[in-house]
Amino acid sequence: MMPSFLRRRSRLSERDLTPDTYLTDGRDLFRVISNFVIGRSVLVWLENCVTLEAHARAARELEAMGIRGVAGSGTRIVSPRSLSSTLAQDPAALR
Repeated sequence: MMPSFLRRRSRLSERDLTPDTYLTDGRDLFRVISNFVIGRSVLVWLENCVTLEAHARAARELEAMGIRGVAGSGTRIVSPRSLSSTLAQDPAALR
């Protein structure tokens, strides 16, 4: 295993932390269940895709652990709230 000081630290984007996207540490696969903004911190609920255990972690903690987004996991289910918010700003968004 590579020493932690040699590991590349990845910055997680807002999109990486969106519900129904996937993250990995290179060994395990996690699904983002939800996230909460508390002040300037982001708390993320993750589900391990094998064990189905769920844990809450701070976004900074995930970055320090080397967690990164999975390429191609940007396809997600759009929640009614975010869709209505988008449509309120731009009614042509569905065209």
